[in-house]
Amino acid sequence: MNTNRLLADIKGGTWMMHEPAFLAMAENASRHDASVPEAAAKRTAMDNLYGLKDPPPIAAMDKGVLVAGLSGVMYPGLGIIGRTLGYIDPDDIADELQEKEDDADAVLLVIDSPGGAVSRTPDLANVVREIASRKPVIVYASGLCCSAAYWVASQASAIYASPSSHVGSIGVFQAIADMTGAYDKAGVKVELFKSGALKGANAYGTSLTDEQRAAFQSNIDTIFSEFKGAVTYRRPQVKTDAMTGWAYYGASAKPLGLVDSISDLNTAKADLRKIADLRRMKG
Repeated sequence: MNTNRLLADIKGGTWMMHEPAFLAMAENASRHDASVPEAAAKRTAMDNLYGLKDPPPIAAMDKGVLVAGLSGVMYPGLGIIGRTLGYIDPDDIADELQEKEDDADAVLLVIDSPGGAVSRTPDLANVVREIASRKPVIVYASGLCCSAAYWVASQASAIYASPSSHVGSIGVFQAIADMTGAYDKAGVKVELFKSGALKGANAYGTSLTDEQRAAFQSNIDTIFSEFKGAVTYRRPQVKTDAMTGWAYYGASAKPLGLVDSISDLNTAKADLRKIADLRRMKG
């Protein structure tokens, strides 16, 4: 489990995630910091305990419908140990969908995720869009369907949501801590040697320059533009007012075009089977 990369991203990476969940994740991840001997020992013990076990399946067939789950913080490369800690690798979901969808008449993707890292999110969203071009794909938002998770959901044929769900949070953010004050109080002065104006941005003990701030913001704007473009391409009914980063509760998401139906999971399954049956009869 690559916790070092996760901690580095938390401290300065780019995220598409419901903010309260990000804060909880950051606090929890700091307790597993591999640079702390006690945390490293715990991680080694968990690796030894779980390393030989196969991960549980993400997707399974149910009477011709492939039912898959996207649950937890989306972050690539953490493996089975990451899944036990509440993370889900977008590549794992993409692999299982692609491996099993040929035998399915339709796909039901049940989502309960605050979103996560930018990395690999567009790739999973593209897989969902490609499958939806061949057969019905319904997303059911059982709890959180936010930010990166909503990017994935938006590529389905339709989105159903629980009355108690939170949907949307369309946006991108990156938090960078300026530690110069803390370093000054500790009597530490950092001298940074670098090869260009943007190299070394966010190095501990240094402040960002205006040029570096502009570069970070440009990256955010580029990702957000791609995010919005993907959503509006598949769901042109989504209102511009719904793409400000806010997560909408239950029925309030429907008038904004974020979801198509507020219902329970059984209704979503039944509707999906009806659509699949009609397609099979026509085809």
